Amino acid sequence: MFATDVTDYVHHRELLQEMNQRLSRHKAEVERAYAELEHSNLELRRAYGELDEFAAIAGHDLKAPLREITSFVTLLEQDLGDRLPRRVAEDLRLVHESAQRMRALIDGLLSLSRTGRSEIEREELPLDECVDSAVRSLAVPIRESMATIERDELPTVLGDRTLLTELFQNLVDNALKFSGTEAPRIRITADLGDEGWVFGVRDEGVGIASENFERVFSPFQRLHGQSEVPGSGMGLAICRKVVERHGGRLWLESVPSEWTHFKFTVGGE
Repeated sequence: MFATDVTDYVHHRELLQEMNQRLSRHKAEVERAYAELEHSNLELRRAYGELDEFAAIAGHDLKAPLREITSFVTLLEQDLGDRLPRRVAEDLRLVHESAQRMRALIDGLLSLSRTGRSEIEREELPLDECVDSAVRSLAVPIRESMATIERDELPTVLGDRTLLTELFQNLVDNALKFSGTEAPRIRITADLGDEGWVFGVRDEGVGIASENFERVFSPFQRLHGQSEVPGSGMGLAICRKVVERHGGRLWLESVPSEWTHFKFTVGGE
């Protein structure tokens, strides 16, 4: 009986030693994976920083020659006046329009860069104030499109006033642009769930196919031609940058030809 107890004890001790060795190996693997992840995050942050810096420098450097092109076209039109052949006038108009589109792209690039580089000034902020400012900035297209904008009761959050106002302005502007042929019906939403507040901007416009849900957040990505919907294709990329800098996430839900609902969280609200 005593011998059996000793044998069981030795066996259990060997099992414990083996388990401890396995745990030690797993711990070492986890620590190594964590260190590699930290290194990857550091490299990613450095790459984003370099990309933002490049965008800022490139944007400023591109603006100067673009202004020269626009000025040259204007001077040429003024110098020739009525002697300007119709075909040349059409070509100059196309050059001018292309320059304007390029300027919009550069401005969008600079805006994206500023969003990623600017200091965040957090404050206790009633979101209604951000929405009010955004709607005032869009007063002309809202009036011209006869849009209806409703909103849920919005809470106070901890965030940057300028960035969150820009977020709502871009999301509402996007809803106005893709409203279809009907007068836009837009709603600012706020839902309190188990994990906190989820905010959003919902429209009853053309909708987005599921395969394009992530594509629309990439810089310069457009699902419609410039002639159909004007813009630089930077608005939603800026929105995602704003949300990420607040520690939240931005996503969308949509049914093509029926509605689109952009939703986001704000970390620390």
